[in-house]
Amino acid sequence: MSMITEKGIATLVLLTMFAAIPLIVSVLVMHFLMPKAILDRYWKTPHFRESELAAFSGSVFAPMRTVMFLWLFLFPRAGAKRQIENLSRLTPAWYRLAGVVIDVWVLLSAFVIFGIGTCLYLYWKISGVA
Repeated sequence: MSMITEKGIATLVLLTMFAAIPLIVSVLVMHFLMPKAILDRYWKTPHFRESELAAFSGSVFAPMRTVMFLWLFLFPRAGAKRQIENLSRLTPAWYRLAGVVIDVWVLLSAFVIFGIGTCLYLYWKISGVA
């Protein structure tokens, strides 16, 4: 009996999709708890283009701004292009920790979804379905 069944794969995909619900809630909470020091120092024209500032300020895309800053906790060198340095000095330790947890959560979810998709594609190619 195979351990990998259609029901098991469907369950894993659904659990990964349902993990997105608390993830979205977490990002929204982090958005409203974003330290003002970060926004005052880095959310302006030398670091971001005017179009980005307009798109990610006060609209439904505003939490994307938070996600961009959260990635810099896990990958601090990614902010070098925009001259964003010392971001961790402007935030409390609990905010940095929560940001790293959310980043790892996103990476693991993406890895699971990509892995399942790749395995299904290869399985269908080998079995002649696709």
